[in-house]
Amino acid sequence: MRHSVPQWYRDAKLGILVRWGVPSVPAYAPSEYGGPLEILRSHNGRFYFQNHPDAQWYLNSLRIGDSPVHRYHRKHYGGYTAYERFARRFNEELPHWDPTGWADQFREAGARYVVMTAKHHDGFLLWPTEVSPVSPAFVAQRDVVGELAKAVRALGMRYGVSYSGLLDWTVQTRPIRDFADVRLAKCPGDYPDYVAAHLTELIGRTAADVLRLEGGVPRGLARSIPRAYRETVADGVLQGSWRQSPALGRAILGSPPGRRLLSGRIRAAMLASPRAGRRPFFPGDVPTVEYPAPVARRTNPWEYVRGLGRSSGYNASEPAGSYLTGVDLVHLLADVVSKNGNLLLSVAPALDGSLCPEQREPLAVLARWLATHREAIYGTRPWRRPEGTTADGLPVRFTARANTLYAIVLGRPRMLSIEFPDLDLDRIPRSEATADDEFEVRVLGLERSVSWHEEGRGVVIDLPGSFVPQEAIVVEFAWRTAAGRRASSFFTDLV
Repeated sequence: MRHSVPQWYRDAKLGILVRWGVPSVPAYAPSEYGGPLEILRSHNGRFYFQNHPDAQWYLNSLRIGDSPVHRYHRKHYGGYTAYERFARRFNEELPHWDPTGWADQFREAGARYVVMTAKHHDGFLLWPTEVSPVSPAFVAQRDVVGELAKAVRALGMRYGVSYSGLLDWTVQTRPIRDFADVRLAKCPGDYPDYVAAHLTELIGRTAADVLRLEGGVPRGLARSIPRAYRETVADGVLQGSWRQSPALGRAILGSPPGRRLLSGRIRAAMLASPRAGRRPFFPGDVPTVEYPAPVARRTNPWEYVRGLGRSSGYNASEPAGSYLTGVDLVHLLADVVSKNGNLLLSVAPALDGSLCPEQREPLAVLARWLATHREAIYGTRPWRRPEGTTADGLPVRFTARANTLYAIVLGRPRMLSIEFPDLDLDRIPRSEATADDEFEVRVLGLERSVSWHEEGRGVVIDLPGSFVPQEAIVVEFAWRTAAGRRASSFFTDLV
């Protein structure tokens, strides 16, 4: 039986994914070709991995001899400096890290859950494991995973962990040069047992509310790990993507024609947003989409993952203009939520644990907007249609809850009025009607009431002259009793 997505996750809407570790030491990825989508639209997979825009991929890029990272490394670190030296440097800075400060910052930004990367593809472990890694240097000297869990949960947020199971460059020493290399990754020797022991340990230590199996897991673990997780965390959310191809499949796909076909299909899939309701490759609960803009409402809950910039890890060379602005972030959250999704926003702390101004500023704008408009986001469900436009062409996103519809206008109107030309008020979510029900229209954040009227098939809202629009204006249409109470807490989910 398929595990149902828990209500806490559907209500949460906004999470933070933390990318912090050894790559924060060199903090470099090439940026001259743009972000992931820009590169993929213009180049093939081999060019993409040679010029990978994500600083988290530093070790893999370093192994590609003609890559910008390889040239950068030689220039700044004098020939080949072992990656283990970066690991030691990271551990030297760990005593200064403040998990409580992170938790405060994420809570203030509006996050309802936080996911910590326990192990990324470079194999560095951010908890004191009893399962020794290939290199003794590849373990954090503090329990980053555990300390952050305590700080996050103390503030009432849910906590999760992300673990790279299929890729680990401490055991896979040949560089990934194309997308086929990811799907055909080998898991030599006892590596599957190593992954299983880590995940069992993490599940037991953290009881993670979200278990994110980044890149998937070795083929033999595709059933045992989900089973172990469900037995430990009844209302948890399991996420996964790839799983290792079987031996025969690897033999076929590993041929030159097979590799070209596989690389082309993966590249196309990365550029396209998945179809509504499509299940992930790994038996998880929630499909994830990274970077391609969502284009349609999904039938089932899903998650949109992207960084504030082009790189999920901190890249000191990334141009300031490549980061999302506060307006971008507000609009992105409204768009994702209107289409039945959660936004998992990746933040990239520097080596000392701080966020650069280009990341702090949009988070602060989002926090201010949510302080006034939170009821249009948290705990809502998609309406019968997710989007529309105003009469003057501004995009609109719709969310709903019991007896209430929210119209989120993504922009500033040219006049002191907002006209929704095709808004059927009869379709607003409503429980059983009573004689004393009253229909109310208000603009969130505005103390005084607004005047409004129906015009044709639409609705016109008149704004007072003193109104100062924010990043997104929210108009609430609600049924209330005469006493001002909600008519009912009942809400029929339309998806």
